[in-house]
Amino acid sequence: MKIEPIENYRRAASDKFGREVIVQSGGNLAFVLHFLPGQKLPAHRHPGARVVLAVLEGSGTACADGAAREIKAGDIIRTGGDELFSVKNTGGGPLTIFVTLIRDQEQADEISAQGRTPAPRRGHGDEI
Repeated sequence: MKIEPIENYRRAASDKFGREVIVQSGGNLAFVLHFLPGQKLPAHRHPGARVVLAVLEGSGTACADGAAREIKAGDIIRTGGDELFSVKNTGGGPLTIFVTLIRDQEQADEISAQGRTPAPRRGHGDEI
């Protein structure tokens, strides 16, 4: 067992949100996204995966396939990999989100066999 403070994974530069991977296995990922006010995660998709996000601190707006919803600390967000998804920190302080990306078994096996890190696939559409 390993216990670490979440602060080890809260990093963002002034010009771009931060993404810190906690664990990666078989194409599945657990990571932390950290946004300063006004920063955003561009619209994208994760085909062949399910994504679960837990808002740890702050507030913002999440958009899936054009439907925008306000999010805040304590919220759990579930999205399918084929949905066009984006996040923007619309609050006055940092926004920190814990993300679990779960690949369908066939895709996870393919990624593992190739020994590569799954790259996010960009979608086309509106961003927040």
